[in-house]
Amino acid sequence: MHSDTLCPILKNNMTLKDLFTTYWSQVTLLLLAFGYLIKYILDLVFKKREINFSIIQNRRLDSINKFFSRYAKVESMWLDLSVYPILRGEVKADEIDIIIFSSINDFKSSVFEVKIYTNDEENKKYDLLYENMMMINKKLNSLYVKTTYSGVKPTKVSDEVNEFSEFRDNVLKKNSLIIGDICKDLKKTYK
Repeated sequence: MHSDTLCPILKNNMTLKDLFTTYWSQVTLLLLAFGYLIKYILDLVFKKREINFSIIQNRRLDSINKFFSRYAKVESMWLDLSVYPILRGEVKADEIDIIIFSSINDFKSSVFEVKIYTNDEENKKYDLLYENMMMINKKLNSLYVKTTYSGVKPTKVSDEVNEFSEFRDNVLKKNSLIIGDICKDLKKTYK
């Protein structure tokens, strides 16, 4: 067989106009098939991106919910903590650490987790909340050392308890303002 019989288009030196005029139905089918293939590929790409975005948003919301839950647990721990027996030396240091650090460590892990899904500006707020909780712990620790090892009289311990309570309450007020800012940012994001 000659190449002339294989391809009549080459044999006749057809122009593009002649090609479309003569084979318009076949060209239309090819263009439709090509268009459908492109649409199918784009649909797959966009669907994958949509699913990934949805998964990330769900994980972000889960981590934020966990963060708020653990923050509330730490705040509640500080508010419910009986400071008077601690400062009188009636509670051992390792017992105090178990009470405090179980909540704080959970809170710290939730801060790390939420920071995966937030930007640098938001991360500063979460870090500040954690640092403030640690400041409360440092204050309690310094008062514990002062009352336990310096021989502060039991009547003076009540002054230390009041000092701690005032410090804790001030820090928690600052934290509530930061929490308010975080909530505003979240409402803007998910509006």
